[in-house]
Parts: sequence; structure tokens; C-alpha cells
Amino acid sequence: MPYHTKSEVASHFTLDVHKNVQRDEDYLKFGRKTDYLGRWTESNVYHQTMKKVWEKHLAEQPKYQANREIVPREKPKPTKKTPPKPKPKAKLKGPDNGKKEEQAPPPEEPPPPPPQE
Repeated sequence: MPYHTKSEVASHFTLDVHKNVQRDEDYLKFGRKTDYLGRWTESNVYHQTMKKVWEKHLAEQPKYQANREIVPREKPKPTKKTPPKPKPKAKLKGPDNGKKEEQAPPPEEPPPPPPQE
């Protein structure tokens, strides 16, 4: 008996396999290196898509009316500013470090000259 038989792989691998395949995007990204510009482009496309979806969602929302009359607020009146009080001048301390100095008695006057005759 010849040993030539059709293998199970050969029987399953036909030309129809490629038509029925389901691609996994994460598998395609495995091992692939992307530079900064590629990552930015991918996130930019995602951002633009989400922006369109968000604007569409907001457009479908009902518009609400204000339930009160909008009155502008009055501006506060300016207050008068009083000029600041001048600060008292600082007293300069001498070499005595602020101690009171005893006053010296006034000098004695010389005696009057003797009368001349």
C-alpha cells in the first residue's frame, strides 16, 4: 500500500480560506513600530471622529429657553479712596542707645569785676 494520503492541512487549506478570513487589527499591529507622526495622525483621526459624533449629539438635544427675564446687573459705584496717612518719622538713636542723658549743670558765671575807684 502506498503511503501517499492527503493530509488534514491540505484538505482544509483551499482557495476559499482567504475569502472567509476575519482580520484582527490588533494582530496586524503586533511587532510594528510607529513613529511619533503616525501615532499623532491616528489620535487626530480618532479626535476628529469623536468631535463629529459629539456635535451631532448636541444638535439632536432639545433647546432650552431661559425661564426668567435676563436683567443686566448694575455696576458697583466706585468708592472714594482716602489718601493714606503719613507715617511718623522714626527717631534716630544716638550712640547712647536710647538712654536718657543727664544734663550737665550750666557753667558758672565768672564773678563780677571788682569796682574801681
